[in-house]
Parts: sequence; C-alpha cells; structure tokens
Amino acid sequence: MGGDEFLILINHLDNPAAVVRVAERLLNTLTASYNVLGHDVQSSASVGIVTSGQCTGSAEEFVRNADMAMYEAKGARGRGWRRSVQRGHARAP
Repeated sequence: MGGDEFLILINHLDNPAAVVRVAERLLNTLTASYNVLGHDVQSSASVGIVTSGQCTGSAEEFVRNADMAMYEAKGARGRGWRRSVQRGHARAP
C-alpha cells in the first residue's frame, strides 16, 4: 500500500448491499468539499472491495485483491468503487 492508501476492515455486514452502502458513504465523506484558508478544496477517492467469502488465501492475497479492485476503480473514473469478484478480477459497480 502507498502513503495515501489505507484499509478498513468491517465485521458482520448484513448483505452485499451493505458493503456498497459503506463504500458510497466513505466516498461521499472523503470527496466532500471543504475550505482551507478561504479556498475550496475537493479530493477524489477510489475504493476496492473484497469480502471474506471471495478470498480464501492469505492476508496478503486479500489485500492484493482489494488493491487491484481499487486501481480498477481509479482507472475507470478516478473516483468510485469496484468489487473484486474472484482472484485477480474486479467488477464495475
């Protein structure tokens, strides 16, 4: 992971739609405009999603799949989320 990347681990989500709601809420929070010394500033963000049922390997594999999904999201729109659906593949929202 790079200096501007981080992981969020969430337990006990009810269903796949809950994962999407969390990703969209996170994106809305991270991309909201804010004011710095009288200047409006806005950031972009990309989210890669992997659920425990999609990755049966090591923690490194789990992080790698999430990272690949995040870069798919970043490449597609520069903002948004992608869900990893199987090893080495990402799916559009």
